[in-house]
Amino acid sequence: MSWVEDMKVARKIVWVMLAAFFGVFAVIGYFDARHVVEEYHARTSAELLTTGQALAPVVAEVDAVEGRARALEVLERADGEHARIQLHCRQLDTSGDGQGPPLDATQRAALGRGETVTVESEASHRIYAYVPVRATGTALEVSEQLRPRSQVVGHVILSRLLEGGIAVVMAAGLAILAAMWMVGAPMRALANHARAIGLGDFSRRIKPHRDDEIGELGIEMNAMCERLEQAQQRIAVEADAKLKAMDQVRHADRMSTVGTLAAGMAHELGTPLGVIGGRARMIATAPGVSLEVAQYARVISGQVERMTTIMRGLLGFARRAPATKANTNLRDLVKRILELLAPFATKQDVALALDEDAEAVWASVDASQVEQAMANIVVNAIQSMNEPGTVRVHVERVRAVAPGESSAREFARISVKDSGTGIPPEDLPRIFEPFFTTKQVGGGTGLGLSVTYGIVHEHGGFIDVQSTVDSGTTIALHLPT
Repeated sequence: MSWVEDMKVARKIVWVMLAAFFGVFAVIGYFDARHVVEEYHARTSAELLTTGQALAPVVAEVDAVEGRARALEVLERADGEHARIQLHCRQLDTSGDGQGPPLDATQRAALGRGETVTVESEASHRIYAYVPVRATGTALEVSEQLRPRSQVVGHVILSRLLEGGIAVVMAAGLAILAAMWMVGAPMRALANHARAIGLGDFSRRIKPHRDDEIGELGIEMNAMCERLEQAQQRIAVEADAKLKAMDQVRHADRMSTVGTLAAGMAHELGTPLGVIGGRARMIATAPGVSLEVAQYARVISGQVERMTTIMRGLLGFARRAPATKANTNLRDLVKRILELLAPFATKQDVALALDEDAEAVWASVDASQVEQAMANIVVNAIQSMNEPGTVRVHVERVRAVAPGESSAREFARISVKDSGTGIPPEDLPRIFEPFFTTKQVGGGTGLGLSVTYGIVHEHGGFIDVQSTVDSGTTIALHLPT
């Protein structure tokens, strides 16, 4: 930006300042003039009323003692002693006598009640004050010549414009000098910064060295860059959240597919397994069979029974009967589960505790299914603890955002917290898949959490898992209320 361009900016600033200041001073002068006029008229009215109220008792006294003629002489003498003020006596029962404008019926009635009246005549530019004279049926008319309103207003406005014009001219000269020395470099810096922002570089910052509008503009541009950076980060976070939500949807679809395959497999294998189990039992109990053959047959029968149990679990996961929901006190439901599992927990040297510091939480659920889901989670929590400890269960009402949704809604949350070995981060996405387990061989089928997932999903809820290796795991069931 060259010196000539700086002067263009300065000229524009000067013209805007001239127009704005003259307009402001004209408006101020107008209202100031109106105030001056109103104040002048109010003060004059007050002085006239004071004079009239001082003379009225004297005129009334002279009229009562010496007669009307003597009272008028006193009033005429007083009129001669005041150069600016004119005094007259006016009858209350007429509207046109005296020097002032005619009085209407309302004004005459007010004087008759002993009140004062003030009238301003635009034609003669005089102000008239009327003070009733007691017991005479007359009123003192006290008047004074006023300067025309337009003359007063014009004089005040002209004075303000003259004062403002001098101030504006001086300010314009200073503005030109300031623009010549103080506008060029900062404006170039702002322009370069704006170009960088336009190219997507939000990391640059202007160092404002001035406490003026240009400095404030630099600060605002820095703040804008910070907001744009935050917006970029927020977009990245939202994109990540959207990807996670899509993963949740894909996971649900995958679980549905696995359930369908599992149901088909369980159905197809159920009959052959039943036949094998039955034949094995027949061999084990058949007469004349050696002890070794009978032992082999019982092993086969036991393994078939174990496989049949797994198949029933698969069918329970894949072909769950529709939930029969009823309004249920979840706190009582959890108490029953903990009492049922207390002997198993005692054998593992684990205590079960239910936080009871909150009021009862009700939800519309299938109690038997939720009991099954809770039993699976509590058993897993007990088995995850290699040392003595406590599994804590907390039931509460919360507002939460379900996966794939954008707004929060009411849920009943059942949280199960243990201090066990925890779940490795790489295993967390798979814990609800059928047959996935981190337990030793024979320690579980890997269907417990899958069944729990299906129960909660069928109720329209979701499961949240927080786990830290060697510190413990918290699994929270969210059930719609």
